[in-house]
Amino acid sequence: LKGHKKGVSCVRWSPHGNLLASGSLDGTVRLWDTIRGEGICVRLFEDSPVHHPITQSVHPPGAIRDVQWSPDGLSLVCGGLDKCVRLYDVEAGKLKHQFEQDKAEWTTALSYHPSDDNLFLSGGYHSTVKCWDVRVKDAAVRSFPGMYGLVQSLLFLNNDMFAASSDSTKRNSLDKSIMVWDFANTVVASNQIYVEAYTCPALRLHP
Repeated sequence: LKGHKKGVSCVRWSPHGNLLASGSLDGTVRLWDTIRGEGICVRLFEDSPVHHPITQSVHPPGAIRDVQWSPDGLSLVCGGLDKCVRLYDVEAGKLKHQFEQDKAEWTTALSYHPSDDNLFLSGGYHSTVKCWDVRVKDAAVRSFPGMYGLVQSLLFLNNDMFAASSDSTKRNSLDKSIMVWDFANTVVASNQIYVEAYTCPALRLHP
């Protein structure tokens, strides 16, 4: 599958299994049809370069760190180094909304709620996990403050719990490399499931 101009940072199968989404350091997301033929890119999501109003300099879109499908397969969220999360309509191939992060917050991980297409989580570079509602576009609707470093991965375990993996850099914090959260009550349910002195870069459920 050729088309990205820089390295590929993530790939995600659609819920229906016929499309593959890839995010790249070139700031684009591509959708690939794996049924009709080999190497066919059916959608390209990219944003226009940003023109600085004073210096007139041009800043390209930030590198993509993560891409996630909505449970119904009709939407994609992506985030990266340009301090925002973008929601795309897959069928129309258009941007639906852009969720603004804090000024210094890169998006490093995303996860959709398994049964609610309106809710998704974002993890950031500066110890942040937030819940966003696509119907509430001004700000995050929930926050999960914890002793994180950079959030590496987010994963819903069921409708009520999710796990967050991070680079934990504080003293005596090895037991917080993976934390399980109560989604509704925004409290920690467990921080003892991983006590190794290593970073856990990805979380997956056993099928």
